[in-house]
Amino acid sequence: MQGNGIYFDGAAPVPRQANLAVDGAALSITDAAGAIIARWDLGDIDLVDHRPATLTLARRGGEARVKVTDPELAAGLIVALRAGLRRRAWGGAIRWVGAGASLVAALGLFLVFAWPSAADLLAQFLPESWLDRLGQVTASAVAGQRPHCTDPRAFALLDGLAGRIAEASGRPKPEITVVRQPVANAFAMPANRIVFFSGLIAEAQHPNEIAGVLAHEIGHLERRHPSRQLVRQGGLFLLVEMFTGGSSLGAFGASAVSTGYSRAFEREADDFARATLAQAGLDARPVAGFFGRMAAKEKAREKDSILPFGLGGSLDYLSTHPNSAQRAAAFAEAPPGRAALTAAEFAALKGICGTQ
Repeated sequence: MQGNGIYFDGAAPVPRQANLAVDGAALSITDAAGAIIARWDLGDIDLVDHRPATLTLARRGGEARVKVTDPELAAGLIVALRAGLRRRAWGGAIRWVGAGASLVAALGLFLVFAWPSAADLLAQFLPESWLDRLGQVTASAVAGQRPHCTDPRAFALLDGLAGRIAEASGRPKPEITVVRQPVANAFAMPANRIVFFSGLIAEAQHPNEIAGVLAHEIGHLERRHPSRQLVRQGGLFLLVEMFTGGSSLGAFGASAVSTGYSRAFEREADDFARATLAQAGLDARPVAGFFGRMAAKEKAREKDSILPFGLGGSLDYLSTHPNSAQRAAAFAEAPPGRAALTAAEFAALKGICGTQ
């Protein structure tokens, strides 16, 4: 079995195209030139995520991830891994069925019902110096070794737009970083920082789509979602790393902010974005086009899903993000407003990395 996939090394959320092949009892991961990136024994592989057209694997004990994009290979791997996963689960049950089950149940109840609220409260009391350092190392880890895009005129337009949106919301202007990376994404960091991947700017079809993303990320900052997310996921580990200056802090922060927020956090940021764009006099309706294109991609992935009987559609509810079609509909109902940039300014912003 062989096919294509995307490899994440676990240090920064920067994807690498990879060729995947099952060779005997191992999964070989190679780059486009055929050089070995990694080789994982099938017995050491965990199934991290399985949703429509998405199969994510991890090697036990490590932070690296592989997202399998080839449907036939994904289906074959599911078959190959299921038996091993059952054996591990059964062996664990025999050893820990008594006290272990009770402990897991109690811990599960705490994590579901008590920990999120406790973590949110704790996040409010993190010192500003800690948040600033956490924001710096997380932004650095997310950017990785990719070059920054700093075309003066284009960056001034993006920075100015961020300032206008922040002023309308009553917040200080965030610190913006743009990284040359073809993936369409953006991340809010602690201490009022936002990292843009250039692919998002390149794929935008209207300047207000960029304004909508900025307002959405500023909404995450307003609601303190980055620090709340980090404390929820890191707990005591995060506090120890902050206090001792641990070297893995940046990698942990990058992993936490790139795994996606809860549906509640995303809806709060969307609501904030629509209200703030209206306050700034900007038209939020073009943002519906951005989510509409995402919905079309989701529908295409669902059609190609390896899951039987059309079960892919039912998993939209289980996603950590609101359905893109629903988000598009909400933005489409926003009041009219003006464009965030002129056509000439939008064209200039497209050249932020030095090329049109």
